[in-house]
Amino acid sequence: MATTYNASLGAAVESKGSSLLRTFFGRVIEARQQEATRRVRHYLRTYKPDELRSFGYTEAEIAEITK
Repeated sequence: MATTYNASLGAAVESKGSSLLRTFFGRVIEARQQEATRRVRHYLRTYKPDELRSFGYTEAEIAEITK
């Protein structure tokens, strides 16, 4: 199985291959993306909301981060 990524996260184009392998690697990729999201969110929580605004985050994004 070959997976090709473009610039956006989560966008993968899968070529023909074993359904079992495709499912396995899809779940591995999904778990890694979730872990990366958790780590980034944890890091961003160290900033105050006004600092996040100065970085360009919207109020909705700040609310999601501080959830």
